[in-house]
Formats: sequence, structure tokens, C-alpha cells
Amino acid sequence: MIDEYVGLVVIVELDTTELLEGLFEKIEDTEITDCYKIRNGSEVWIVPRHVIANVTPVSSFGFTMK
Repeated sequence: MIDEYVGLVVIVELDTTELLEGLFEKIEDTEITDCYKIRNGSEVWIVPRHVIANVTPVSSFGFTMK
């Protein structure tokens, strides 16, 4: 289940084989549904759930961004 990785630093492999690394967050917005945010330094990616092929945790402890 993809939601178990929310709050962890992960490597996300997309169905295009592109890799994104960063903090994995669920987007809680009524206008953006079924998407996740991956935040890495100054870069932020909004990724729909259906394009995520694999999620691998890099860190076993979680973070919360405010």
C-alpha cells in the first residue's frame, strides 16, 4: 500500500522509469485528488497515483513538513 510511505524519504519510480527522490506526502486538497507530492530541496513534484510504479524507502523514520 502506497500510503504507508507517506512522511518518509523515498525513491519513487514512475511508469516512465523516471526516478524521483524526496519526502513523500499525500496531497490533502479537494481540487487535486489521488496525487502525491515529492519534495526534495527546492524541487517539488506532483505525481498522480496511477503513474507510480514502485516506492522504495530511503529512510526508516518519518518527517512532517509545515
